[in-house]
Amino acid sequence: MRHKLALSLVMVFSFAGALVNGADTVSDAETKFYRSISLGDADAAYQQMHPALQELIDLPVLEAWSIAVRDTLGSYQSKTQSEFKRTQQLTGVMIDIESELVFEHGSATASMSFFDGQMVAFNVQSDQLTNWFEGPTRLDPYTKTAEAFIAAFLRKDGDQARSLMHDALKKLFVENELESMMQNVAENSGALKESQLKSHRMSLENDRQALYLVYGIDCENATGECEIEIQFIGMKGHLIGFNFQ
Repeated sequence: MRHKLALSLVMVFSFAGALVNGADTVSDAETKFYRSISLGDADAAYQQMHPALQELIDLPVLEAWSIAVRDTLGSYQSKTQSEFKRTQQLTGVMIDIESELVFEHGSATASMSFFDGQMVAFNVQSDQLTNWFEGPTRLDPYTKTAEAFIAAFLRKDGDQARSLMHDALKKLFVENELESMMQNVAENSGALKESQLKSHRMSLENDRQALYLVYGIDCENATGECEIEIQFIGMKGHLIGFNFQ
């Protein structure tokens, strides 16, 4: 059985609080972020982000991007701010910055937004940084999701399985359809004994970036495979397909 889809993702932030930091502080934070990225230090860059932004970014993807910046553009040298906008909102103050960046081996245009003293959005564009993504630096966040989904599916835990799917995939199932599918598989296979990652591959075709994880499945009454598809939108991977055989 195969279920998958292509999707686009729109992300909207809403925060409460008040921004007390001034222009100098956010400018320093901007510089710190670009310097960290240019050194390939994704951890330092990640720690500057608001928790809501962190939720939208997988560290292994941020690591891949920072390595591409380091290897392609080299070390951060300087910036020239082209715009600084301060907006009074109902819940606080938003600061939006646009800058021209100079690196050791190239340049980039960048924008960044701060709320409540933390970064809530960023964008860096350079003609030298096209097609940089060839896959995450490590698989563990995605194998954890895949294995949890397989276990939930085979124990007929619809709520847990749905919690691991992207919302667009959930919408493919009419009421109780997923539970019926689980029941049919479980009746044939019996309880899960073990799932083990057998192979993985990245697909970068047609501007669609997806990771495929193939698991060997050993159950009480049957053996087989399950392929899990993780699609990357922005800097986050989403479970958007599965295929039990």
